[in-house]
Amino acid sequence: MGRYVIVGNGVAGVTAAQTIVRADPAAEVHIFSAESYPYYRRPRLWKFIAGKIEQGALYLLSSRPKSQRRIWSCPAVPPTPARSLLPHSESPGRS
Repeated sequence: MGRYVIVGNGVAGVTAAQTIVRADPAAEVHIFSAESYPYYRRPRLWKFIAGKIEQGALYLLSSRPKSQRRIWSCPAVPPTPARSLLPHSESPGRS
C-alpha cells in the first residue's frame, strides 16, 4: 500500500488522487488544502443554493463510508517558524 500526499484540493489535486487510487487500489491519499471544505463540485453549487440538492451531494470524496475511503481531505496548517521543517537560518527568504 502506497501513501501519498497532495497539496491542493482543486480539480488537479482531486484528479491526481483519483488516478493514484485507480493505479493502486490499496493506496492511501491525503489531500491538504486551506479550503475548509473537502472538494466540492462547483458546477453544482447553484443547485445547492436553489435548494434542489443537499449539501452532501456537492462533495465528491466524502460520499463513501470511512471504511472504504482511500482519499482523505485534510485541513492544511500554515507553517510557522516553530513548526518549520528547516532550521530557521535555512528557511527560504531568510538570511
